[in-house]
Amino acid sequence: MKSQTNICLLSLSFAPILAIDLSLFSLDALSCGSISETDNMPLRSCSSKVGDGYCIDRIGQSYPYCSANTNMTRIECQKAASEQMEVVGYEYDSATQDCFVLLENESVAWNMCQIGFTAVLDDVGTGPIVASDDYFTNNVECYACT
Repeated sequence: MKSQTNICLLSLSFAPILAIDLSLFSLDALSCGSISETDNMPLRSCSSKVGDGYCIDRIGQSYPYCSANTNMTRIECQKAASEQMEVVGYEYDSATQDCFVLLENESVAWNMCQIGFTAVLDDVGTGPIVASDDYFTNNVECYACT
């Protein structure tokens, strides 16, 4: 005859817990919040107007840029510039609605243009925008990203 041994592995109690102070728990601390399209965007601004004309660096050089293939509003151009960390600013021509997103230097320019933009690498400006050249550019405004 075999002997049987009962082993209790786990004992669970389903009795309700009656004394919980709900003020001890913050739902905000437990919440992940909502995820929006802008949550992945860098926190930077490209709204600082430097002046009228094309943007120039500390030695007076213009920047390599990505030229929008279609007309844009200034706000659309500003948004396109603020979406990339390698961008130092943008130029907007209000007469033609041309948008030029300025890149930090030509070494990053060849592969940095967004879809809908074309790289133009004729200029060699580097570093932050320090001024604008206000000649021969009646409708162009220069904006820096920070």
